[in-house]
Amino acid sequence: MTALHVAFPAPLSQRLREAAAARGLTPQVLAAGALACLLDGDLLDAVFDGLDPHAASAEAGGHGRRPDGLTHIQCAVLHLIGQRAGADQVCHLSADSLANLIGGASRSAAQDALRRLIARGLIVRTEKRFAGGVQPHRLTAAGARLALELSGDVPRGWEGRL
Repeated sequence: MTALHVAFPAPLSQRLREAAAARGLTPQVLAAGALACLLDGDLLDAVFDGLDPHAASAEAGGHGRRPDGLTHIQCAVLHLIGQRAGADQVCHLSADSLANLIGGASRSAAQDALRRLIARGLIVRTEKRFAGGVQPHRLTAAGARLALELSGDVPRGWEGRL
């Protein structure tokens, strides 16, 4: 069994820190104990009774992960590289542009997603930089297959190849 890492939005994180400090605990111990009580006592239905299930997702912070370990930002970057590429399969979007298109993502989050997608072999940097120092990227065959799975759309330049 693997560990689960959960991130909370700043206001909830602060409340957890304050509640933990008042009890002489770390926020991690408090959160784990509270969740264990909810699960062990079969109280989740009572907590969410009458709530819109999607409202909770608006409160959830951090970068949720798919079973394969990709975050939603990494998936979005992968999709954008595939959809914004030219016929040569090269995408010329900067990290700033990727972040803006994703909405709610920072430049550093987009840069981190690019690094992690390269490390996973899903995208590669092209050799040539363009105006303003933009480093173009393109999908690998594995990245193109995953982009197709994520969106249902064949990435540009991959038509008839997947």
